[in-house]
Amino acid sequence: MSGYAAKDLLGFLDYALDKGLGKKETLKTRIVSVGRIVDVVGVDEFADVREVDTDHIMERFVNLEGTKLSPGSLASYKSRLNSTISDFLRWKENPSNYRPKGQRASRPKVGGSEWPEERVQNANPDLERSHKAHNDVESTGTGDVSTFPIPLRQGLIVKLVGLPHDLTQHEAQRIANIVKAMAILEE
Repeated sequence: MSGYAAKDLLGFLDYALDKGLGKKETLKTRIVSVGRIVDVVGVDEFADVREVDTDHIMERFVNLEGTKLSPGSLASYKSRLNSTISDFLRWKENPSNYRPKGQRASRPKVGGSEWPEERVQNANPDLERSHKAHNDVESTGTGDVSTFPIPLRQGLIVKLVGLPHDLTQHEAQRIANIVKAMAILEE
């Protein structure tokens, strides 16, 4: 695998699954999602994944396939595409030290024993969230958020801007509640 084309991206997913470089179910869903996107929009759009415009890819995917998928599924597809490209590029930079995001080679040790991650996270949840958000923005800039087109009805596509790739169910529900509050009552 020496290139940056669609076949290389999909080959990386197969390789990662085979070598255990990530959670098995996560990699399987990425293989299905990214494979479907490539099949629908065509391999020409992925001639060099370093130059892929995922917003454009997803707009085309929505135009060609969007009515068959729910907005939530489309969001998952885009998130999986972005995560796969990000992981693939990090792997290409340094295959021997590659670790999937969210996984460490080893935990830091304090006083000769492993520091329990739960203790760190539960010590001050607000501080932990604030620190994580600050680090994510600094380390990856605007790459942690995306724009997502949603076909609302015939001839109308709205875009959600600034959605984080690691959007939680709780955060999604908060957004949904705000959108619901904006709706007019149907009679």
